[in-house]
Amino acid sequence: MADRGQELVMLNVDIKAVTAKAILIDTGDGIDVWLPKSQIQLPENSPYDDSDEIEKGDELTILIPEWLAYEKCLD
Repeated sequence: MADRGQELVMLNVDIKAVTAKAILIDTGDGIDVWLPKSQIQLPENSPYDDSDEIEKGDELTILIPEWLAYEKCLD
């Protein structure tokens, strides 16, 4: 899970694929991006307890570190 001390970016995403260690997201702008589950946090109001419960086809809000959003051009 991402460190609590760093800035987080909130994203509304569609889950296109899931592996044991990553998710493939569509942010709605036609770009598909792989994100490591180890860097994903879920907001308090999420229907899931952790990123291992995310499934293909889900539409949800996730939080990722600002540096990762910048690296993946999601900021």
